[in-house]
Amino acid sequence: LEAGHFTRVPAPKVAVADTVGAGDTFNAAFVYGLRAGRTLPQAVGLAVRGASWAVSSRPRRYPSVADLGVAR
Repeated sequence: LEAGHFTRVPAPKVAVADTVGAGDTFNAAFVYGLRAGRTLPQAVGLAVRGASWAVSSRPRRYPSVADLGVAR
């Protein structure tokens, strides 16, 4: 991270069912991405996909790593 630099990742268009837990899901996927050795933009992208998946599911379903297209 460098001061003055931003990472932007577009979110997929989803039909939002429930936003509860969106931030927690984002944070968990972001930390997972960083711990798995992804770059900052890759980790943010993973987090955005994970949170988007979660808020669009009803009943609530959290994505697995495989659901997000991440090879272990």
